[in-house]
Amino acid sequence: MAVLVTTAGGCDHKVVLAPGTGGHSGGGGIDGVGGSGGSGGSGQAGGDGSPTTDIGTGGTFDPIGDGGSTVTGGGGSCPGSAGSPGSSLSFGAPVESLTHAGSFLAALGDLNGDGKPDLAVTNYESQPTAGASGGSPGAGVGTGGVGTGGSPGMPGSVSVFLSTTGVYGPPQFYSVGAHPGSIVTGDLNSDGKADLAVVDDQGVSVLFNSGSGALLAPVSFATGTGPAWVALGDLNGDGKADLAVANRGSSNGSEWSGGDVAVLLNMGGGTFIAASYLAGASPASLAMADLNGDGKADLAVASGTGVSVLLNNGNGTFGAPASYGSGTNPLSVAAGDLNGDGKLDLAVGSVGRASVLLNLGNGTFAAAVNYSYASNPYNGSGTVVIGDLNGDGRPDLAGNTLTDPCSAVVVLLNQGNGVFGAASYVPASNSSPSSVTLGDLDGDGKLDLVVPNGDGVAVVPNTTP
Repeated sequence: MAVLVTTAGGCDHKVVLAPGTGGHSGGGGIDGVGGSGGSGGSGQAGGDGSPTTDIGTGGTFDPIGDGGSTVTGGGGSCPGSAGSPGSSLSFGAPVESLTHAGSFLAALGDLNGDGKPDLAVTNYESQPTAGASGGSPGAGVGTGGVGTGGSPGMPGSVSVFLSTTGVYGPPQFYSVGAHPGSIVTGDLNSDGKADLAVVDDQGVSVLFNSGSGALLAPVSFATGTGPAWVALGDLNGDGKADLAVANRGSSNGSEWSGGDVAVLLNMGGGTFIAASYLAGASPASLAMADLNGDGKADLAVASGTGVSVLLNNGNGTFGAPASYGSGTNPLSVAAGDLNGDGKLDLAVGSVGRASVLLNLGNGTFAAAVNYSYASNPYNGSGTVVIGDLNGDGRPDLAGNTLTDPCSAVVVLLNQGNGVFGAASYVPASNSSPSSVTLGDLDGDGKLDLVVPNGDGVAVVPNTTP
């Protein structure tokens, strides 16, 4: 039996349970990693410690989990699939690089200096290990055991896949704090090499690049309560990459309260000094972009029931937030010129839809226009990204659906003037996608899809003519 559970940070995982029919209960197996079965009764044996997954029609799966790339068939079917008759988009079969660690969000960057984009992904679990053999059947009456085993999944981890022109080798695992969220790449100590910054329960963890793609142990910087998202850019004009972190605040198990945005200015040598700003209720995500055309990076923060804009005073400090509605529980925000007027607009992702807020100038925005995904209320996890997917010079939107039958990336094509067409769907993985990132991974000038999921991360090549 497979069910979906939501963990801290809003990540949904597929959990595969392998129950026995008698004896004492065992623990729950995450991602199908087996372990000790129940004892007593006429129960079935526990799991054998090997990973399992649901396989999409026509797909294949690597049961060993050695990190090789596997072509997958995608899970389920979706209405209006991209690449169908009448669509201006086409994509190849997803190629899955496996982690078996509950992969969540991805970032691209050249980590080994070879000029090719490498892939880094956050995982809610640590590097998996082989589980022990399950228990043997017994005799008597009782509730069946449930297979467990392998790594308990704490702390979290980052997997790095080094590229050889769009094909990725086995993952290199690096431990970080619990509940890792978003991840960014950039040179944070001015040595010319791309480093990683990851939010986790410690704040933001920076993994400095030692050269040739190898990363040093994480250095943690406190940011506030409930870190959820990190963005990178030069906020005070000194030429060094700074960080901004959205902190969700405290959770009582059903809702979040409090929260703020932490701005960490880079003092050089990989050290930072932090300041905090209010930015709506329980910030979940943020983006850095020049929203009022003054040449300085501002902040757009998805929080509460909309998006808050904090304009940069010019020295890396920020004014009071201006709030704009964009629906309930927005979970991500991205900036780009969506209507071709030279001003950066906003796209906000929430469950089952994307909202577009056009820039009116001076950092003010029009009312949100909402675009819904498919009818299932649970099939959108809230991420949205911006990029030209069909090569017409207009930036499109991409998000991800969360549950079967789609297991897909949703695409909204730009019709011009910042207006978007009906959603189409790109089958993306055999496991429910957690998010989507865009990048040209094979050097053909087209933006491909990078889709983390419970089993690893899928790369879906853009084959649009």
